[in-house]
Formats: sequence, structure tokens, C-alpha cells
Amino acid sequence: MDAKERRELLTKIAKSIKTSNTDRLKAMDLLNKMDGIYINRTQISGDGGGAITFKWDGDAK
Repeated sequence: MDAKERRELLTKIAKSIKTSNTDRLKAMDLLNKMDGIYINRTQISGDGGGAITFKWDGDAK
């Protein structure tokens, strides 16, 4: 099954009134993930919430 076929199947499941609400929500969740709707953001900071300082200790060649 390629991505297009999976998308079509999940869309049918999500739209079907014969499908349980739990399965419909799962199908919609999977479609959202396939479309990149959910974006995971990670924020990092230095000591006390300040800027991050990078220090190179290696030999740059």
C-alpha cells in the first residue's frame, strides 16, 4: 500500500458514520501526522534561561 492508498483508506474511515468515534479520531490523527500538522518544538537555553554558549575544544583542520 503506497502513501496515496493509505491516505484514501484513512479518509474513508474518518468520514464513515459506520466507524466508531474512537476509530474515526485515530484515522484523523494519523492523517494529521501524515500531513505534518503536528509540529514538535523544543526550546533550549543556557544557565538561568540565557543564551547558549558553544565552545570548541577540538583542533580545527
